[in-house]
Amino acid sequence: MCLEADNKDCILLLKEHPNSNNANPNGQVYLVLDEDVKRSAPFHHNIDKKIFHISKDTYSKLYENIGEEVHIKIDSKEKIITQNHVVSMITGQSHDVAVVISAHYDHVGKINNTIWRGAIDNASGVSAMLQIAEELSTYYKTTKPPVDIIFCAFNSEESSNENYSMGSSYFSEYLKTRYNNIYNINFDCVGGNVEDNLITFDINSKSNTNEIKNILEVLQESFIANNYDTAITENSFASDHWKFDEGINISTGTGDGLIHTPKDTKELLNPNYIYQISEIVYEYIINSINIFIKTNDETNYDDSKIFSIIDSEEEKLQPYTLKYMEIEDNVYCIINNEVDTTIEDIKNISKVDLSSISKYLDVEDVSGTISYYYDWYDPNKHELDKIYDVNTEFNNFVTIRLFDNSFGDQINNSYTIEIVNIKDKNSAVGSSLYNIYLNQDYIYELEKDGITYKIQDTVVSYDEEGNPKEKQILIYAEKSFNEKVVFMTFQCPDLFKRNGFVHKDIETSLDELNKILEQEKFYEFANETIENIWEQVK
Repeated sequence: MCLEADNKDCILLLKEHPNSNNANPNGQVYLVLDEDVKRSAPFHHNIDKKIFHISKDTYSKLYENIGEEVHIKIDSKEKIITQNHVVSMITGQSHDVAVVISAHYDHVGKINNTIWRGAIDNASGVSAMLQIAEELSTYYKTTKPPVDIIFCAFNSEESSNENYSMGSSYFSEYLKTRYNNIYNINFDCVGGNVEDNLITFDINSKSNTNEIKNILEVLQESFIANNYDTAITENSFASDHWKFDEGINISTGTGDGLIHTPKDTKELLNPNYIYQISEIVYEYIINSINIFIKTNDETNYDDSKIFSIIDSEEEKLQPYTLKYMEIEDNVYCIINNEVDTTIEDIKNISKVDLSSISKYLDVEDVSGTISYYYDWYDPNKHELDKIYDVNTEFNNFVTIRLFDNSFGDQINNSYTIEIVNIKDKNSAVGSSLYNIYLNQDYIYELEKDGITYKIQDTVVSYDEEGNPKEKQILIYAEKSFNEKVVFMTFQCPDLFKRNGFVHKDIETSLDELNKILEQEKFYEFANETIENIWEQVK
């Protein structure tokens, strides 16, 4: 350990945080004095060092032993958890564009009796977002905005940095599958440092486009007209707007460096200042929302008309073909992709034999549908109105759905099996499928022979007083390796009914449920089915 690193193996003891200008090229570990109990590493660009905050007492002890060896031990446990965003929307006239107004609501937590309350970071931003949401919902009570306005309180922002995904990563990628253009106005740390009257707008390098410059110019003028000073930075304020191609963060500063310390409390905030900022952005949105619409065509699109055209064009296509078609100035993929199939058909187009499903269900003719992945429209690769074939190689399938129609409308007695092939759970489509199906709350989870089983229950009938009367069980069987995932969903009420498992509180009957699954050899059946598919698509 040393005060000035003269070799790369030295641990450097520092009184203040380094930055990209004064970082020592030697010394890969920095021990930095931190009297404010800061609970996150300083956020510096271009410093590839391991940085640890230490207390004043620890600093003094280390200082007395300069030149000695230092051993650092960290006890930690890895835990995979599901964290949720809070989302709402004001539905617009057109669903081609989304304006996302956001703020992260997580903070850095507590240790024993020390609580990091996060008033500036970021109760202030959430307050601003909620104020705007309340006023816009009132304003658009009897009419619709021209585009969808989405409000999102993000989770997992504090557990991230510029090198890996923030909590907003999935949500921004998901929106790309639904909208052609997405604009984000994010609030992070507003209402502190009010004495300098400065509003800072930060954009990321991806957002340095003509569209965002036009939007930012009008937003900036709105604040200047209300006697605020403004500044524009790029990649200087790490927050959720970085995960949007067109994103702006609004901030008044980080409270003289007191964020991520126990001193970040409500006393640092000026509520009137937060309200004023909210009002300016609210007025900006209702007066300038058309700036988010790229086209000059002010015609309100009729979605029902568009869907009618799409349905009509789909009927003209042969199975497993598609074309890209322009409707109302937008390009849509018209595809005939989900085609009827049987277990015999699947066996004929692949080496996969799913006859085990027929045997397990004791049903002779198991049928359903199969669909495949296809390309998003790329003007450099595709021509409008040209017919393309969908890749129907078996390892390109998305879903196989098998179901029983023999019970007619008595859906609660039929079976439904769905097999899903996620090629890459980090892709936009893959992450959507994974989160829709597998990133949920389960009442039961276990692993057997490399397969993870997850169980959910849903209410399918109620008594006269509106209380749950009967629950239906849905089982997920999942196999994954790296980013590849194959899973099966299984719904078969008759299997449980014949074992007397009905009208029960499933959460208190998990042992009995597991015994039934073992007795019915469900785990062997699921394992055989998943492994059969896995071998063909891995």
